[in-house]
Amino acid sequence: MELTAGATRLVVDEAFGARIASLIVGTELDLVGRYTDSPHGWGGFPMVPWAGRVRNAQLTWEGRTVELPPNKAPHAIHGTVARGPWQVVEAEAHRAVLRCDLGEHWPWPGHAEIHYDLTPTSLDVRLECWNDGTAADGSMPAWIGMHPWHPRFLGGAEAELDVPLEDPATAVMIRDDDGITDGRRGPLPLGAPNRHRIDEALVGVAWPATITWPGVARLEISSDAEYGVIFTERDEAVCVEPQTGPPDATALGLAHTVQPGEAHVMTMTWRWSTAL
Repeated sequence: MELTAGATRLVVDEAFGARIASLIVGTELDLVGRYTDSPHGWGGFPMVPWAGRVRNAQLTWEGRTVELPPNKAPHAIHGTVARGPWQVVEAEAHRAVLRCDLGEHWPWPGHAEIHYDLTPTSLDVRLECWNDGTAADGSMPAWIGMHPWHPRFLGGAEAELDVPLEDPATAVMIRDDDGITDGRRGPLPLGAPNRHRIDEALVGVAWPATITWPGVARLEISSDAEYGVIFTERDEAVCVEPQTGPPDATALGLAHTVQPGEAHVMTMTWRWSTAL
């Protein structure tokens, strides 16, 4: 489906994760990128009911241990809703609401909703993770996020990232040999995220972050999420991913509790300017 606002066009792939397939602004500039054609390698997709990796595809919640599909073997990654079809609940020229059940691989009844609202110079995204169970089903854990790929090169210019942090000395959730944070915290590597390429979960992101393609465009990323994953390791694209918890959040005691009939919510806003 395509949303429009002035000359700006947003393409949403409702058949494949309700992801942002492209965002055309200015003089036909696409602010959404692609690293690979794999399900997690292109566009901007919602991560629900968890974001990032779950170690060994197993989480424990209120004494219950749950096995998840090891889609990043031996780990589970990026939730259950990024690959399947979503239902369009509401649609207007510039806005849409889509919905998807959390599916059989998530043991708690629930669904996700995503709201897109486009203007000529901004996109508001509201992501919701609902617990549809009863009191007998109990609470469920959730930490959610958006995983956008942005082009490294746009109009011949290379992306420059600026990610302000509340405490740069302890912002990085340090990864262990499995590539998953184990609760330790430390500083960003020297020169990151531009002169030193990284794949890091950061706590205390002081939004907005910005991606600038000098002389071409600037994208400002705001969110109410406390965490952000910054990925700059590929030549083709870069990622700034707002998340409401770090990878493996249940193991760290940092998952959110969602009671029956309630939703866990995250918002993200993109604002852009062109012809700088």
